[in-house]
Amino acid sequence: MRQFATFAAVAAITIALLGSCSNDPTVTGVSNTGANLIFHQIDHVGNAGTTELFVPYALHDSLDRMTPEAEASPLAADIVTFMTGFAGRSTAIAQYAAQNLLTPDVLIADFSQPINVPGGYLGVQTQGLLTWNCTGVQPSTPPLFGGRLLTDDAATAMLSVAFGNVVPVVSAALAGKYPSPSSTAVPDDGKEKNGLNGTPLLTTDNVSCSDKNFTLDQFPYIGAPPASSSSAARRR
Repeated sequence: MRQFATFAAVAAITIALLGSCSNDPTVTGVSNTGANLIFHQIDHVGNAGTTELFVPYALHDSLDRMTPEAEASPLAADIVTFMTGFAGRSTAIAQYAAQNLLTPDVLIADFSQPINVPGGYLGVQTQGLLTWNCTGVQPSTPPLFGGRLLTDDAATAMLSVAFGNVVPVVSAALAGKYPSPSSTAVPDDGKEKNGLNGTPLLTTDNVSCSDKNFTLDQFPYIGAPPASSSSAARRR
């Protein structure tokens, strides 16, 4: 699994770099073509919602221009700062989230899983213990493949890590197993903001599934935007 995780990280880094570059002369400042073409990374996304929730906005641009490997340390520090500060969580919970769930910021998929094993957001990092499918339908088989489904609610997943009991539940279940035999359970700090005991409900974005039909056999897969949105975009 360790070898796979390394492969997945390298693959994700490559995808992030290739997918977030531009040869637009207005961005690069040059008009070279062919072998002299210059690419600049301006953004990358692995675990959607990580930067948006945990990182101060003023630092988004600098982190987005890094590789996931270079970004891992400052991103982990921002996650810990947010969780121990604004979210009020224990240092142990914050560090587990940063080190074992959210960094490096790459989307991991476990291709060693059988073909019938479903995917799911943070499925590898949580070993399929939790799912965030916006339909509310839970898979009969744990989503150990990982990756991200079109129906996965990434925003709710990130909020659940920050304000819910994700870390205590996952760390207890995986103690001594994953990500290493030395892994230990992290005590619940009792500081969840999940709508119980008079606390605010911050573990969900309260946004339901898209009303678009996902058509996986035909591009663009997630449905065309509403006509009003397209018109507004053209006017802008």
